Amino acid sequence: MKVTLLAAWIAFSFSFTSMADEPVTLLGGRPAPLLPLDFGLNDHVEVDDYRIGDEFGKHPAVLGESDEVALLDRTLKATAKVGGGTGFYLGKFGGEHVMATNYHVCQAAWSCSFRPVRFTAMNDRASFGRWIGSWTDIDLALFTIRPDAELAQKLEGLGMNFDYNNDLYPGQPLYTAGYGIAGNTARSLMVNYDLDCSVFSDSAEFRFMADPDELNTGSYMAWSFANGCDVSHGDSGSAMVDRETGAVVGIIWTGKIPKSSIVKDSTFLTDVLESRNNDVIWTELSYSVPSKKIGEHLAHLISTGELSGWKSTVVGEMLSTELEPHCPPCRTVH
Repeated sequence: MKVTLLAAWIAFSFSFTSMADEPVTLLGGRPAPLLPLDFGLNDHVEVDDYRIGDEFGKHPAVLGESDEVALLDRTLKATAKVGGGTGFYLGKFGGEHVMATNYHVCQAAWSCSFRPVRFTAMNDRASFGRWIGSWTDIDLALFTIRPDAELAQKLEGLGMNFDYNNDLYPGQPLYTAGYGIAGNTARSLMVNYDLDCSVFSDSAEFRFMADPDELNTGSYMAWSFANGCDVSHGDSGSAMVDRETGAVVGIIWTGKIPKSSIVKDSTFLTDVLESRNNDVIWTELSYSVPSKKIGEHLAHLISTGELSGWKSTVVGEMLSTELEPHCPPCRTVH
């Protein structure tokens, strides 16, 4: 949808509200609908509309809550409230502190630059820095932040750079953290690592697909893999993390909403995973952009000159940085 002056004015007016009252970025490809929580979204969509499996797995995030989920505390600390959605800290590259979120959360600098980036698990915030770019094919936006000295020190070692070589495999266990609205009117940081939260698509199977969100259908397509993680509007831009290794394997962008009753049964989902029922896998679940496609797209932008100057330096360093210093098990072979 085209951004109008009226929409910009509405966004500006909401920039002074509390975090719980901020406009909610809906899942899916439509750029940043500027709807505050009291606009009535919760009146139309119930928690059950987002549920995959026997129960809705998202719960309030607590530091130190699990030793069995790889690098969970790192993920919670590095996840931030970005506009009406979610983002996460990639690390420091080319001297810049880089953040990632969805295109439809921050389609341009104006849509996110007027509010601070809030790292709620660390009770800290940073101001918007410089705009790198946004791209619909990978539903990704990259920008920098300007942390003060105290936050910059906290961010050391928390970088969640994408695992650009991860092919994914069926049943690969995942987790995700974000500020989705389902059962969360306070817009707190929520986390999901239940058993249904795993990869459902085939190994290295990535599809360029349209948005299946019936509430907020986007106008563009994006590279995707299918998963069974519970996500809701406001989770847009959340990292998809391997539960066993801590590798960042993608970024959430959309899902079928409301969910069909058939996928609210974990036994049925197990059958879908084992039988490779693509009719369900590619129409009824949650969908994330794979890190591998993000890497390919960013490399193409550099090679064609679409990213140049300081932006090319920053992104080029992102693509060439080894993950082991921050995530020793990320190269585990399955």
